[in-house]
Amino acid sequence: MIRRKIRQCLAFWKPKQKREKDGPGAYRLFLLDLDETYGQEEADSYGVEPVLYLLRDPAGQAEQIAIRALHTFHDKENDVPIGDLFESGLKENRIPFEQIYTFQIPFGERSGKYLEDHISQVYL
Repeated sequence: MIRRKIRQCLAFWKPKQKREKDGPGAYRLFLLDLDETYGQEEADSYGVEPVLYLLRDPAGQAEQIAIRALHTFHDKENDVPIGDLFESGLKENRIPFEQIYTFQIPFGERSGKYLEDHISQVYL
């Protein structure tokens, strides 16, 4: 299911890339995991589920955007969820992205690193 979604996203972006002047860049998988931000959950609950993005980020800005989103989230004046802040940051930096999967894995099973090393992961 994830592979099919990735292929669909790549097919959608391909015509758009031809119009862009800065070239296609590289596609990356990027996991945004918020388990460290929100309170510890019971092992069998789902809490805020991690989200997998497909994005084109040749400069590697996504990690910094995620960290800025975390700092903004903790601002006393803020009432916007971290995921929305992250996506807004991607848009502001003109980084094409697609939310391709939400992991429905219980909190206890996703403690620690649970994806392979080639997938960029930020644990906030």
